Amino acid sequence: AEVNKITWLQEKQQELLDMERKAAAPELQLIKNEFSLLQRELVQLLNKNENAPPEQKLDILEFDLDEKNRNFLLNEAATERDNLRRLLEAEIKDCDRLFEVIKSNTWDKMKVKGRCIKVYYL
Repeated sequence: AEVNKITWLQEKQQELLDMERKAAAPELQLIKNEFSLLQRELVQLLNKNENAPPEQKLDILEFDLDEKNRNFLLNEAATERDNLRRLLEAEIKDCDRLFEVIKSNTWDKMKVKGRCIKVYYL
């Protein structure tokens, strides 16, 4: 005989979830249909705007439905960009400092010894 791997409590919770899904299914389908209609309407408006004369065209940002989220993402990207810029600038300064140390220890200490070349013409 096969042993059931879920407990009685888990089975009851699963039954409750299934009942809630069945009860909410019509409302969920209605929401999905309305969302689909809104998507199609937005695509039609964008296409109409694309084909409109230049003086009647709206800016693409006029069609932005979630301005708050877009602003949040733009601010987050700007912060990340600034942090990366600061990090890269610090790394460049470290490389410049290392270059100066190496240069001062090697290249700057080199001296050219004076030599005299004697040539005999026959």
